Amino acid sequence: MRWINEYDTQFAIDYKSLWIILSFFILVGALMYAYLEKNNIILGLSINLGFYLVIAFVIFKENKAIKTAKEWIKVEAEALSVQLVIRHCIFLRHAKIYPQITYKYFMDDIKYVSDKMFLAKCGQYYLEGEAKELVKKLVKNDKLSCYINPDNHEQSVVIVDIKKESYFVWFFMTFFMSIVLIITMYS
Repeated sequence: MRWINEYDTQFAIDYKSLWIILSFFILVGALMYAYLEKNNIILGLSINLGFYLVIAFVIFKENKAIKTAKEWIKVEAEALSVQLVIRHCIFLRHAKIYPQITYKYFMDDIKYVSDKMFLAKCGQYYLEGEAKELVKKLVKNDKLSCYINPDNHEQSVVIVDIKKESYFVWFFMTFFMSIVLIITMYS
């Protein structure tokens, strides 16, 4: 296994956070319409509830994808190289460091090479020391375990579980802001 000492910089979009932020503006517009045009608090509360049911669906769908990936085929792979990557995710506050391990594995006597560590591009973040410790934990004698999608052998990940992101905070922050907006508009 080759350790690449220079950092790579990558940019990615955190689609879930982007969706939450953009849809919140749509929610505010819909609530303003409910108040200004219809002067109807029930319509406003219904729009608010619909928004949060959609967020709950997005989070449920992500959790289902993680659960499905946990049932993928687990195989041993060979680590080819390791590099620490600084990833800048749009709509997240700070760039973080994470390990990127390039590995090869065989399925049905066909060789595949991948560097995909996680299901989501913006799902995992570590400090430099944590990233190095994770590599030590995952790679033993240039070998590591990876999970292969049984329907598409080219799709693989090393870590299925993701660190829980701050969706709970996003959810309640936007919920609180929308309730304050509803209260101020209807009082």
